[in-house]
Amino acid sequence: MLLLAVTSAHPSASQVPPVPIPSFAALARSGESAVLLDEQGECLWAQRGPTPPRKLLCLAVDPGSRKLISIARWRSEWLGADGTERVRRFGPDGKQLGLIVAPVPVADIAASRLRIWAHGLFESKDGTILWHSDDGRSFQPAPQVPRSPSRGGLSRLTENQAVLSVTSEGDAVLAPLIGPPELYVVRPGKGTEVRRLAYVRSSRRDSLRTAGGGELPVGELSAPVRDILPMANGELLVLRNREDRNDPGGRPVEEKGLRVDRYSPAGSLLATAVLRETARWVLHADDGGVLALSPKGHVLRARFGEPDPGRIVD
Repeated sequence: MLLLAVTSAHPSASQVPPVPIPSFAALARSGESAVLLDEQGECLWAQRGPTPPRKLLCLAVDPGSRKLISIARWRSEWLGADGTERVRRFGPDGKQLGLIVAPVPVADIAASRLRIWAHGLFESKDGTILWHSDDGRSFQPAPQVPRSPSRGGLSRLTENQAVLSVTSEGDAVLAPLIGPPELYVVRPGKGTEVRRLAYVRSSRRDSLRTAGGGELPVGELSAPVRDILPMANGELLVLRNREDRNDPGGRPVEEKGLRVDRYSPAGSLLATAVLRETARWVLHADDGGVLALSPKGHVLRARFGEPDPGRIVD
């Protein structure tokens, strides 16, 4: 009887409310799983398949230290960037192991088992903004990507932001957050390959490929890419960012993070999927469909259809 009384006083497993899912600031890819960094820059959440993210572990972040803004998985370690030159190393259990000191403050970090990539908050004195490390101890300058002329200052900080990812072979794939509809595949010792992307935009947005001194709202600028997922077969999945389209009545509307494109290893547009709500990251693709994640942790799924080519609409 006592057991029954105690049991009835607690909800069953099916009645236990789900753990609240936080908003996320960054994503790292580890095999077929995605690992998300919460907005506080402290805890990691794992996401696999169509299930919602679950809490994985919290990193032993020093009290008073700067908040982590980017996370990467390198071999058995977690790497965290906080906008300074210090890239923090954490063990599998979240305990801090040490630092990797970069030549410039790091805005974004990504890694495969073969190589770590760091994208600077701004350039070094010689103009280098992209760096790589093969040993986890020091960074070397990487082949550079095309850059737009700028007025400098705060405008340059905006234009320096990029979407960064890494292939299984250790090559960097990145696209400017503000700029033309193209991405760059960077291979140490081999240079940089430029690939054009499908992007639907107004002629005004197409003309605004720099921050213009900072007087223009970021939402009006050319911002083609929201996320990039390199696939094991050499294909690339690209989540489009802000696009200008017309609704069925012909009225102009802005879309944000709704379309995922699949590109061949050679850069040809193969197919496009349309999501039901705005996504922040691309997770996986299989059986003709794509999985994506919203900023709030909602798993989204859509089927690939005919490719939607880029164009200028007015």
